[in-house]
Amino acid sequence: KDQLCLPEIHGVRCICRYGVADEQSQQCKLPPTFLVYAEGRTIHGVIPSSTPNYYPDAFPPIHTTGIPTALAYDADRQRLYWADRTKRSIMYTSLVKFDAPQVVTEGLTDVTDLAVDWINGNIYYIDAGKREIGVVTSNGEYHVVIVSVAIDKPGSLALDVEEGLMYWTDFGFIDRLEVSDMSGD
Repeated sequence: KDQLCLPEIHGVRCICRYGVADEQSQQCKLPPTFLVYAEGRTIHGVIPSSTPNYYPDAFPPIHTTGIPTALAYDADRQRLYWADRTKRSIMYTSLVKFDAPQVVTEGLTDVTDLAVDWINGNIYYIDAGKREIGVVTSNGEYHVVIVSVAIDKPGSLALDVEEGLMYWTDFGFIDRLEVSDMSGD
């Protein structure tokens, strides 16, 4: 159903409905590179293509019950995280198992960005409504606010995990780019 394998002179050639074919296992898998975006209540992943107007699906569409506002992908764990404006939470699903979405943390107001610490498996977020930056473990067990002072209108967030640095934008009275270590100091 998600793949079609056809015999050829020198073996088998498989065509995938989602993702790319692994020539050794003859199974469909996630491509090494893909673009993720939200449209309404649905999250899509597409594979970049050199053919104009042709963007094959990297994975089946993820239909959410809320409105996704920020997206982040953890390639090591093959998990897609998103902030859900309606549920005021951070959610995730596996892009291998496609299990039901799981809640990482709740009680947020307006998450504008997410970033994955792929070494430690933590999820960093900006909650513009609360004017804070927080971090939560990928299983939601631990959650801490790491920046909550001298922050006016936070927008985007980026991590340099190998250097242990966190960058964010603040578009308050004076627009600026801020930096700290990943503990918020």
